[in-house]
Amino acid sequence: MTAQICFQYDQSRYNTHALQYLDVQAQRAYPVSLSENNIRCLIVPHCTDDSAQCLAAAAYRNLQGQQFDKIIMMCALDRDAIDFYGIALPCRHIDCCSNCMKLSCTDIAKLSQYDAFHYYQLPFCDNYPLLQQIKMLEFYLHSAEIIPLIVGNLALQDIEKIAVVLTDCATPKTLIIICCNFARYDNCVQSCLADSSKICMIYDQDAYCMQAIQSAHSYTIKNVLDDPCTASTYQLFFHMLYTPLLKNVESVCVGYASSLYDQVPLENITTYGSFIMQDSLTDGYTYRLGRYDQLQLLQHARLGLQDVFQAAGRRLPCMMSYAMSQPYGLFVTLYHMLDHGPVLQGCMGVVETQLPLYQVVYDMAQQAACHDTRFYPLRHKDLESTIISLSVMTDISTVEDYEKIHPRQGVMLQYFDKKAIYLPRSMIKESFSYESILTDLSKQIHRHTDLWKKPESQIFTFHSLVFQEE
Repeated sequence: MTAQICFQYDQSRYNTHALQYLDVQAQRAYPVSLSENNIRCLIVPHCTDDSAQCLAAAAYRNLQGQQFDKIIMMCALDRDAIDFYGIALPCRHIDCCSNCMKLSCTDIAKLSQYDAFHYYQLPFCDNYPLLQQIKMLEFYLHSAEIIPLIVGNLALQDIEKIAVVLTDCATPKTLIIICCNFARYDNCVQSCLADSSKICMIYDQDAYCMQAIQSAHSYTIKNVLDDPCTASTYQLFFHMLYTPLLKNVESVCVGYASSLYDQVPLENITTYGSFIMQDSLTDGYTYRLGRYDQLQLLQHARLGLQDVFQAAGRRLPCMMSYAMSQPYGLFVTLYHMLDHGPVLQGCMGVVETQLPLYQVVYDMAQQAACHDTRFYPLRHKDLESTIISLSVMTDISTVEDYEKIHPRQGVMLQYFDKKAIYLPRSMIKESFSYESILTDLSKQIHRHTDLWKKPESQIFTFHSLVFQEE
């Protein structure tokens, strides 16, 4: 049996035209590219201001076309609200505001049998952020059963038990939504060298928070966040990730924002991030570079080129996700745009490194601009007409059977300490021949065209995520 959700909301703010406008803004501000339409979890901010609403919509809009049997929505208790221990369940219904979203009363009654769950209507009364989350769900999903939960302060021993209880209520077709901001900062007035529009303390702390989420590091999130309810909500989600239901998912960062963009007083700054978790073929909880990360890396590479001509010193990207802080092989390719099309201007990179990706991007952009001996150094007047392309290398493996090299794989030939590389984009031709590619690589290392056949040579393949400025 289900009962209709009934919350009061501002009709003018959540009508169809307003949500359509928000959808367009979200698509422009936070483009997301998913390989498969198999979303399992979302992390979205409380919709307390325009920036948060746009970021939340950017995550929700990816739900279009999917079907879910139920939705478990866990919202962290607002720290200005009444304090309580445990998880609040909705216990009564006011006037209906939605003909589509319905409470899953059976599951709510089941949860109420456990000690940590309590029927407690007060946190649900006039819960403005929760109302908007439900309206967005209705806009993108049209219909579903929902289990709204307000998470208060929790002890670690209870979090482990609650995670098991909630996953018992879920199925492979259940969507789990976490509604949390990162933090609210009081009287933070230090400016940040990386971005003058950010606050230093916010920058440092939120970067740790984003990385803790994508690495599912419960201890880190507890020590970074000063709000116990928000920390409890994230910890609860992390423990759910280790249950059989969600053990194989990968996270994609949708974006990061702060209420600074709304010109609020510094003492009321709120920050938030958004993530999408989808099914993965890889065992365990993983992460990948999403469109947000790609745009951040391209901007950081552009910053590296600009710093060639101005003594600004090394700077950090606007906000680092976990993926951006990990070591990756990477190649930066520069193209000079002419009337007849793009012309290669420089290409430099590393196959293996211990440096974080954001630092490699910055360094290799400057190397490609100034130290590729095949080309003249980049001139300042050509900076604006230069396009940056990044190739992030993954899954490097040794090749035993040359005939199994796929056209969309990258190839690396190593002869003693010398290496030559073909990036995947260069290899997509009508007539693909691994022999011609290995011959070309041999010529790059030595004049001997059959160098790749020598026993001292090693051949590797890799996958490459290629993206460039538009």
